[in-house]
Parts: sequence; C-alpha cells; structure tokens
Amino acid sequence: MDNAFARFSELLQTTLIPEYCTHPTMGMTPQGFKNDVHKLSLTDIELFMHAWDIGFIQYAGNGSYRLGRANATEKLFWEGPKSVEVRGFSLWLEPIITVAVLARMHIDLGWPVNLIGAQSKGDWAFDAVIYRNAADENGYVLCEVKKTAREVDQLATNMREYIAVPPVAEDSLKGAKLNAYRKVKALRARQPAFLWLAGPDKYDMTYKVNYNGSLTSLEPVSIDVMSFSKLAFS
Repeated sequence: MDNAFARFSELLQTTLIPEYCTHPTMGMTPQGFKNDVHKLSLTDIELFMHAWDIGFIQYAGNGSYRLGRANATEKLFWEGPKSVEVRGFSLWLEPIITVAVLARMHIDLGWPVNLIGAQSKGDWAFDAVIYRNAADENGYVLCEVKKTAREVDQLATNMREYIAVPPVAEDSLKGAKLNAYRKVKALRARQPAFLWLAGPDKYDMTYKVNYNGSLTSLEPVSIDVMSFSKLAFS
C-alpha cells in the first residue's frame, strides 16, 4: 500500500469531493476544498483505502456515506463559513479515522463486516460498534474515536473518574467532562464486554468492562483479546 496517499488523493478528486458537492443546500464547489491530507497518518490512509476497496463505504447520497452496519450516515468533510464567495471545506479527520478503526476491526481482529458499523443507535454515544451477532443491538465492543492522542487520553481519564462513582447530575458538568459522563451512562446501559478508545495512527486504549451489581469498572487489556476468534459467546 505504498501508493496509499496517491490513491487517496485521486479518490478525493474523482469521487469524494464531487459527491460531496452534490448536496443541494451546501453550495459547495470542488474549488473550495482545502487540502489537509497531510494531517492524516499513512496508516489511517491505508486502512481507509482498504475499507473503500472492499466496498465497506457505501455512498448514501447528498455527500454522506454509510459505514458497514451503520445506524446513521457520515460526512467526510467539514464546512467553512458561508460568508465567503467560495465556501471552503476540508477533511473531517474524525470520520476518516473512524473508517480506519472499522477497517481494523475487520483486518486486525477478524470480525465479519456485517457485525461492525458506525454509531451506536439511540444514544449515539459511540462512533463504532462490534456486534455479537445479527440480533445484537447493544454492542459487544463499543468504540469512541478521537482525532488526537491527547483527546483519547483526556476521555480515558474522565471516563475512569465517572465510572468509579454513583451517577451525578448532568447539569453540574460541561464540555469534555459532560461528554465523558454521557458515555459512561451509555456504557452502563448497554453493558458491552469491551470499551475501545481509539485515536490516529493506531493509538489505542482498550478495556474489559467489569460489572458487579451496580458497580462498573474498566480493566486495561490488550487489543488482541477482542479478536473474533478469541471471544467466547454465551
């Protein structure tokens, strides 16, 4: 995959940007694209292209895409202000990295593509989900994706703080703290086996989620324990 950057750049120009500019109300033109491909790692680009090659990324119209067993569509670009003659747009890094993580679920961990997808349905608390089987709605592995390693570290710290204490009033929290607390709430409600916090370039924090009555705890584990071949299904 040495030519991954070249292939991705070509895909942008021939397909992704033109499809994005078909949105009827955005008012975008290809000339408005601000090329920031350099912000992505080679690893994430390679994984994105693998997902594209196997048909995991399906165009859903209006510049949006459906990723595997997805519960919502995703945009791959971020819009600039409307108050300029040629409205600019750039790559939205987090969804690109999310595609890379979903590809890893299939390539590295061996999960069938029909059991992985974007967005946890209903609470929308997590970016990517591995399902136990076709009937599973809660998810066996819940994954949140961040665009920087620092954001992953911060989320992990905040989630560990709130998962160790009883519920608190949401109106007492804001920003990153509130975001982390809502993910803890979703984790307790869904009761997955694993939590995966993912960043760029395979930066990961992975946990086994332990339940003891009303208590929940996170136990750091190797990412390999989430492999499809190693999981014992009840």
